[in-house]
This record gives sequence, C-alpha cells and structure tokens, in this order.
Amino acid sequence: MASTCVPSCSANRTCGRFRAVWKSPRGVRVLSASSQPATGPRVAEQGDIVTVSYVCKSEEDVVLDASSEEEPLQFEVGAGDVVGNALFQAFDDAVKGLKVGDASLVQAQGGEWRRELMFNVPIDHEEIQRLCGRYRNNREVCDEQGNLRPNALVELSNGNQAMILDVVDESVVLDCNNLMAGRKLSFEVKLLQIEGNSKAENDVEC
Repeated sequence: MASTCVPSCSANRTCGRFRAVWKSPRGVRVLSASSQPATGPRVAEQGDIVTVSYVCKSEEDVVLDASSEEEPLQFEVGAGDVVGNALFQAFDDAVKGLKVGDASLVQAQGGEWRRELMFNVPIDHEEIQRLCGRYRNNREVCDEQGNLRPNALVELSNGNQAMILDVVDESVVLDCNNLMAGRKLSFEVKLLQIEGNSKAENDVEC
C-alpha cells in the first residue's frame, strides 16, 4: 500500500521515520535537488499521480532509511506548490520530467537541535495517557501491555511530531525537535510508476 506521508536527530533517535517529515516541516531547508532528465515520450508532469521509492543517506554515505516495496510514496505532481512543506516541494520538483526508472537526488538540512524541546513528562499526564490510548494497538508504538516504546514516533495533541526517547520509572522523555534537526541528509528518489492526469484525459475526451 502506498503512503503519501517521511528522521531523527539526537544521538538516540532512529532515522526510519522519513515520512513524518511531511507532517513536521519546521526548520527543514532544501540544499539542492537534481534529476536525470528523461528522453522517452512519457514523463511525469503536472497533475500525474506518481509512485516513488527512496533511499535516505547521511553525510557519511550511510543508509539510514529506505522505502519498502510494500510502502512506496505516492503523490500528485504539483501538489507541493500548495502543501507548504519544503522537503515535499523538493520531491515534487525532482520528479517532474522524469520517466519510470529515472532517479533524482534531493539534499536537505534540518535546523538546530534544541535541548529546550526535550520534555520529561509524568506517565500519568493526560497527554501521555492520550497517546497510550490512541496507539494501544500499534505494536511499533506500544507494547502488549499498552506501554509506550522508546524510539517510537507519535503525534501530539497539537499536531506536532515527537520521538519517545525513553520511558524511565514514572516518566516519559519526549524529543519535540524537528525530526531532521541537526542533520544533513540526501534522498535518492526513483520514479516507479506514473498514473495519467485524469483531468487532462477528460479534457481530451471532451
């Protein structure tokens, strides 16, 4: 199943959380986006629905995250103009003019990691209890007893993303920094599929 939604920054945070950046764009700065232009007749253009895979690497060229065959990313070309997310805009721009099998390179950097966005929250706090209830059946976030797991990514009641760094005694340590804060990452984006622009097709039929 394709997902329209994409890493972590402090030493204890994992980077298999790329999709969350779509929802947490604060402080993300796109450094560059380059593509390999296609020469074939069918290329991705405005309004097409495209399916892409990605590989996320660190500055040291270490693979931090990659999409799976079961969960590639899917979005409408041109939607980045209205979403207001710098990274999504870069992905959107990078696939334009590509044909299936072509790849693009996007480089991005998060803002500064800030210690004041780390919070030690009592386990009986209403927000923690809300998270336990919401994610109780999600085994990536909660264990079999319904307790939050370290390194899990959650969405807070204000709509922002947070990483659960640790669960110690009677408290939960939350990192509310942008998921790319303190990191410079590169994303190799490969175009897997193009679905035609239905509006354009209807216009032709008329």
